[in-house]
Amino acid sequence: MGIYRQQKLAFFFVALLGFIHIRLNNAQSSTTLVPAIITFGDSAVDVGNNDYIHTLFKANYPPYGRDFVTRQPTGRFCNGKLATDITADTLGFTTYPAAYLSPEASGKNLLIGTNFASAAAGFDDKTAILNHAIPFSTQMQYYKEYQSKLAKVAGSQKAASILKDALYIISAGSSDFLQNYYINPYLNKLYTPDQYGSYLVGIFTSSVKDLYGQGARRIGVTSLPPLGCLPAARTLFGFHENGCVSKINTDAQQFNKKMNSAATQLQKQLPGLKIAVFDIFQPLYDLVKSPSDHGFAEANRGCCGTGTVETTSLLCNPKSPGTCSNATQYVFWDSVHPSQAANQVPCIECRIVHPLIIDVIRLATYCDHYIVFKCLANTHCTIPFWRMGIYNNRPALLLLLVALLGSAIRLSSAQESTTLVPAIITFGDSASDVGNNDYIITLFKANYPPYGRDFVTHQPTGRFCNGKLVTDMTADALGFTTYPAAYLSPEASGKNLLIGTNFASAAAGYDDKTAILNHAIPLSKQMQYYKEYKSKLVKVAGSQKAESILKDALYILSAGTADFLQNYYFNPYLNKISTPRQYSSYLVRIFTHFVKDLYGQGARRIGVTSLPPLGCLPAAKTMFGFHKSGCISKINRDAKQFNKKMNSTAAQLRKQLPGLKIAIFDVFQPMYDLVNYPSDHGKVETTSLFCNPKLAGTCSNATEYVFWDGIHLSEAANKVLADTLIMQGIYLLG
Repeated sequence: MGIYRQQKLAFFFVALLGFIHIRLNNAQSSTTLVPAIITFGDSAVDVGNNDYIHTLFKANYPPYGRDFVTRQPTGRFCNGKLATDITADTLGFTTYPAAYLSPEASGKNLLIGTNFASAAAGFDDKTAILNHAIPFSTQMQYYKEYQSKLAKVAGSQKAASILKDALYIISAGSSDFLQNYYINPYLNKLYTPDQYGSYLVGIFTSSVKDLYGQGARRIGVTSLPPLGCLPAARTLFGFHENGCVSKINTDAQQFNKKMNSAATQLQKQLPGLKIAVFDIFQPLYDLVKSPSDHGFAEANRGCCGTGTVETTSLLCNPKSPGTCSNATQYVFWDSVHPSQAANQVPCIECRIVHPLIIDVIRLATYCDHYIVFKCLANTHCTIPFWRMGIYNNRPALLLLLVALLGSAIRLSSAQESTTLVPAIITFGDSASDVGNNDYIITLFKANYPPYGRDFVTHQPTGRFCNGKLVTDMTADALGFTTYPAAYLSPEASGKNLLIGTNFASAAAGYDDKTAILNHAIPLSKQMQYYKEYKSKLVKVAGSQKAESILKDALYILSAGTADFLQNYYFNPYLNKISTPRQYSSYLVRIFTHFVKDLYGQGARRIGVTSLPPLGCLPAAKTMFGFHKSGCISKINRDAKQFNKKMNSTAAQLRKQLPGLKIAIFDVFQPMYDLVNYPSDHGKVETTSLFCNPKLAGTCSNATEYVFWDGIHLSEAANKVLADTLIMQGIYLLG
């Protein structure tokens, strides 16, 4: 078992495009994004090893494989492709790594990796022994044999390189519970579920250390799914319980928590290890609970036979009565394994695969504590930049604004000094997130060193920068002595609310699905928080003053980059239903509704950042450049199209909404110039910095760098942009 997890594997390694050197594999006719894929585990990833051993758990007979490329059974526990097959397709492989026990696993075929997985195996060797599968320890022995064979084919030096840079996939644990613990009276007496989970995690830890010792550095491990929602589990253990079996799901959640903790410790202990536990519990639970929302008609049973207990040839075979004719309507192929449709359907890509795309970034970075490298989160590059020639003289800018604004200067009761606006209220992404993501369950956080090392406090605050963000510098220039707090932080209370607040969340976009996929705060939720903030502000300031603050405040909105870089370009479904131009139009419609809602709530001064030259960002150049030098023109064209629509829409909004002052800060050309001619602006380096306290190679002087990491600007670059934002914002403040 453990097999339901195969659907979450599909496409997740796409995220490695930006962090792994593209190599030409000798066994491939095309360029692949990793040299090899090496797989361990259970039937979620078994591509035929069980065909070569004596066991009941085989899938080498019809109707298995009926929708596969060859229309023949191959040993895969599915009607078609497994998620690992789809992953290989996505990474550029033209053939799939073969089952290690098959004749195909020989010669040059070994160069692209191999597959040791065995249906009915688990972390606990006794699970496999009970079911006559290949124990995990034996799979590890096979891996050591494979290393020797690979060295003979490729030579020792090349073999070592392949093994180091390969992707290692581990899928195990479900069989340990469903095919061992829950049906084994001895284990039930010896261990509680929690204790058995600890026992399994101990084996997992030892196995990872063994793999690491053998050269593995990028390891992706699947968590347990909601085991109590599998049709077989509901049939065998439900005892007439309606829906999923809650007790079993609770056990799975406890196990997943232990796995995450163990992986965190392993990453600390083993230098250079990149390990990610792909947590799929909630997305899979949602899929089973609401299949129609994702294009399915049936999630309670599988397509083959009765779909309630079938996992072997005894029940799922060519003569099984009731086997469906169209598996695309079924989440499950049999009572445990998902159908090919479930491995490929858009809802899986959106709700399951993309959270894992973010998870897998951890495999390609050196960030500790499962902190995802922010390359796909959002970007500071949406911050305005205009070559005005006044880069380092904010006092002069402030005086200019005072002269221009005159009576617009107001005294904020939360400030000791004169401020040019009463409050700054911010929405958006990591370009302006000052710590909201510190208070939610998400991988996109910046509350660890070296983030914040050059900030006022020299401590990480949740800002995606080595120091101040542009919004901080804007507040400085406008006369604020403290910065509006992250809305979810304890500081966002009482009189602090008088100077505004910040709702931005790294990994958010205009499209709520972008944030949902990455467990960030959707823009619609940020709007809900804004309405809550209004009520709180009234309690602090009174209704009349609160209304005045909200009307005269400066509203900043930074979004859009994550929608493209972290959603559209990686989402095959979106690519099929929308061109970049059409997706841009969709995002602009959301933007329009958002602005109208803000206007209805009292906002009158709104500054919105355009898209930067997305194709010039270091992470984008790495992910999509394919060895091309310079910026990626196709992605830049998409950004230009989006910006053109935004400008047109803003002009229409100004006409439609009396008193609205809205400006789209065009950062495209200035950012393009800054990246391509950094020395003109006093910067000498435009490549990204991988970020964590122990990272070798992190620069000692960030003032010479345009970028702090692969997306986010250094404080030095932010200083340049902050001045130009003020210049562009005069219209809004006047």
